[in-house]
Amino acid sequence: MTQPFALIVEDDRIIADIFSRVLKAGGYETTVIDDGQAALDALAEMTPHVVVLDLNLPTVSGVRILNHMRKDARLEKTWVILATANAIQAASIDDDSDDYLFKLLKPISVEQLLRLASVLKASLENLETDAEATAAETEVAAETSETKPEAAKTDVASKSEAETETAEAEAVVAAAEIEDDDRDGPPLS
Repeated sequence: MTQPFALIVEDDRIIADIFSRVLKAGGYETTVIDDGQAALDALAEMTPHVVVLDLNLPTVSGVRILNHMRKDARLEKTWVILATANAIQAASIDDDSDDYLFKLLKPISVEQLLRLASVLKASLENLETDAEATAAETEVAAETSETKPEAAKTDVASKSEAETETAEAEAVVAAAEIEDDDRDGPPLS
């Protein structure tokens, strides 16, 4: 897998630098943006694998950015890690139907962010591996489809969908376990 890309949208330069260093240590390529409107402009041009998003930003709020992402078909399944010190604001964001959203309250430990980033990266790698396997299976199915065209295509499609759903579910469960872990590491503030 090519190096996954993380967009960090955080107006506190020190925290943004720490997030960037942690994610780079976790194998991500990163870009830091410190302004909400600049983040929206960047998201019009790029599709990151992960967005670390502060809620309180200059010009455009993180909530507005999140809403924009979820309405954009290209970005709706991008992993978003909300990083905020405002517990009330974080709690007000409905995440019941959003399997790609995680809320982390500041101070965030380096270990907590690194473990979550590792879980998400593994999930991305599993999805890429599944996609490659599906492409190979589709090619084989196409070669043998002269004898059983519909059965081969249906089998490959259902297997791919099931494998993708399994990988996504495993990542969500693992990330939920991370959120429940004790916060033993040093806080990021």
